[in-house]
Amino acid sequence: MLSVIAAASFFAQPAAIEVQGRHFVYAGQEVRLRGLAVGDVLLAREDRDHDADYRVMSQDWGANAVR
Repeated sequence: MLSVIAAASFFAQPAAIEVQGRHFVYAGQEVRLRGLAVGDVLLAREDRDHDADYRVMSQDWGANAVR
């Protein structure tokens, strides 16, 4: 039963960030994108742990959007 409730709450969320006026909104909350653009992490650094690279960008650098 708990998995049904969790699935229902997951699917109740918006599928994407929405634009309301000049604001980005997700699940009713304003979102501020703090992003960065990087080279191709997958091809340029094939021998590395890619999850760790993105974790550093997110946790250490504060990015919430990477392209």
